[in-house]
Amino acid sequence: MDFLDQEKRNNQSRTIEEPYSRDRIDAIKRIITHCTEIGEPKFYSLFVDGEMVIPRTKDPEKFDIYKDFIEPHTEVIEIRTFYGNSPNCKVYRFLLKEMPKSTFQGLGAVEVNEKIEQALRNQKMETTIMLLEKDKGMLQEQILGLKKKLKGFKKLQAQLDEKQIDLGDLLTKGMQLYGVVKGQGVPAAEVPVQGLPSTPVSEVQIEKEESEADRMFDAMKSEYSEKQLTKAIHAFELFAKHPELREEFQKIITSKIKQHE
Repeated sequence: MDFLDQEKRNNQSRTIEEPYSRDRIDAIKRIITHCTEIGEPKFYSLFVDGEMVIPRTKDPEKFDIYKDFIEPHTEVIEIRTFYGNSPNCKVYRFLLKEMPKSTFQGLGAVEVNEKIEQALRNQKMETTIMLLEKDKGMLQEQILGLKKKLKGFKKLQAQLDEKQIDLGDLLTKGMQLYGVVKGQGVPAAEVPVQGLPSTPVSEVQIEKEESEADRMFDAMKSEYSEKQLTKAIHAFELFAKHPELREEFQKIITSKIKQHE
């Protein structure tokens, strides 16, 4: 019992009380961090208004947790730094409200309160800056994603330019071709195949059954010029090489058709 009382008295003799100072608290944090960096970590714990918010630990990364518990009515922040594994510690008490008069000799009560309020405002400002920096990082990630998407569209436009395909004209032709596929285009017409002789080659006529694709192509030939069909073929050749573009193109066509319904 006498030993415990002696230990308590020793700890009390190591208690330091002073006005709240962010610089002083940061200085203690730097000492704890330095001890960890040189391989001799220091135990510490932290209290806000007598409540333990950081149990005894060697982890300097947990130090700033106390900031989450500072309120306008907070009066005392207490930091305990231990000597090795011993329960003996040095106690730092930072007073935000009720401060001993000896601490502020020569200062009036109004001036003391102003200093406290200024410290709290600085703390809130630092928290705001931290949140803004976090939002800035998220926005930078979004901007990076948009830049990648823009780069992809520019690459697509460059490929279209190489094939001399106008993107607006391609959209128009795509809508027309989509209408043919859905049965809304011009009905198939019998068009003679270019390049074949107009007179029968022999008396025997071989009738080839015309497929759906043949009828569709014949219908398009009767509706569009050769130049337009060539552009369309180049476009769908591009989709064949890059199938990932077809879904986006299909969405554009569907949207345009719905607008004209």
